[in-house]
Amino acid sequence: MAGLRTPSVAVGILSVVLAYLCGTQVYRQLTIFGLFRTPSSTHISTDDTIVVIEGTKHCEDLHWHEPSQRLFTACEGPQTTRFSWWPPLTNHEDPTALKDARGLLVVVDPKTQKSTELRLENFSGPFVTHGIDVTSDLEAPHGKGVYIFAINHLPNPAVYGDYPYGPARPDTWDLPRAASQIEIFHHVVGSSSARHLRSVKHDLIRTPNDIQVVSTAKQPLQFFVTNDHRYQHGRWRQIEDVYPGARWTDTVHVKLDSLEAAGKDAASSGVHASTALSGMWNNNGLGYARTTGKLLLTSAMGATLYVGKPEEVGAGAGASRSPRINITDVIEFDSLVDNPSFFYDEADPASSGVVLAGVGDIFSIPRHHNDTTTQGAGGVPPRNDAIVWFAQPRFDPGLQKRVWEKTLLFQDDGSRIRTASTAVLVTGGWGKRQGWLYVTGFWAENMIAVKVDIPKPAGDSGRFGLAQEKN
Repeated sequence: MAGLRTPSVAVGILSVVLAYLCGTQVYRQLTIFGLFRTPSSTHISTDDTIVVIEGTKHCEDLHWHEPSQRLFTACEGPQTTRFSWWPPLTNHEDPTALKDARGLLVVVDPKTQKSTELRLENFSGPFVTHGIDVTSDLEAPHGKGVYIFAINHLPNPAVYGDYPYGPARPDTWDLPRAASQIEIFHHVVGSSSARHLRSVKHDLIRTPNDIQVVSTAKQPLQFFVTNDHRYQHGRWRQIEDVYPGARWTDTVHVKLDSLEAAGKDAASSGVHASTALSGMWNNNGLGYARTTGKLLLTSAMGATLYVGKPEEVGAGAGASRSPRINITDVIEFDSLVDNPSFFYDEADPASSGVVLAGVGDIFSIPRHHNDTTTQGAGGVPPRNDAIVWFAQPRFDPGLQKRVWEKTLLFQDDGSRIRTASTAVLVTGGWGKRQGWLYVTGFWAENMIAVKVDIPKPAGDSGRFGLAQEKN
């Protein structure tokens, strides 16, 4: 997809003028939006051909589960669904499209580079996918069972009626368009199905984007979930998309009494939620640096990664107070960053880091907001570029503090993958400092995998690495 292309001399002059007149913060925000960026593609040698993972259409999130050596994702599947009803991008045009299509859970085996769609047992109705998390079943043999937490963006019945839904009812403009909730599944690794355990609904879960399970019990009964917006549609929604001062999104801590729930109000039964972090702009993706116990959070439109230390899980689960997330690091990027993933380098733990994917040209999203065909308007294929960053902490002896090195790991102009919302790095065991980088996007026809070199941070990472930390 073509971006805003301006000759380099003109860009340089405009940059100086904007920095002088508007300040560095405005210039940085325009850079994030892609105003000064020309989409380009990372060169891939013939030996490292990009692998296309079939059966992974419109998968927004992706997780590597190390014990099972599998990748897990949630996909939308049919081409028209994501462009008819997907609240994260304010697509509320036609919820009736959900009658004939349903999202899916998919497992990818990195040894074969093949995907397997899981049959959903004990589950009926629409499934509109977004963020997910995967955690081990501690009661099963190692790597043989997982719980999958997945966001489901259902239409609000107060606006569209009950399933199979209809057009928006009169006088419902002020009501939320979506009634989103969390679905919890259990999957036996190697099988072809996932069994639905329960749904989770709470008033604080308003515009959920991503999930991070943090429970230490045998059953995963506690997790964090981000709300990426306050408003679901309308002018205020447009304002909070572009105004950095709209710091009113949050992260919510959820505690469940049980993974089993039944009855009319089963989704709300035994659900306790509280705000764990507030005052964020476009709070978006969630990840977990398992070697340090740190949460990874992003402001997508703010192009910022936040590293936070959650209070001990369970410490605030009572009525007296709720768990909070204390931010320890703030890392800024030059493009939108979506869902973060943690890469642990077995060969060199001090080189571990955070992988972040995003879109380089924000203006391309509204241009192709309803592009349901692969040809696009006028027969021109729609393109939305993709960018993947790798961030590693190290100790700076001059500053006497932790700093973060950022490496551009992969870039595409949209010809090989359309959008990037998550990227995961998995080592290949070739005896080289290389790994398979899996990239997926909310508008991608298929997930791709490509070999990349694993960066090694300059200088001594010391105790500031992500392998271990003793602050």
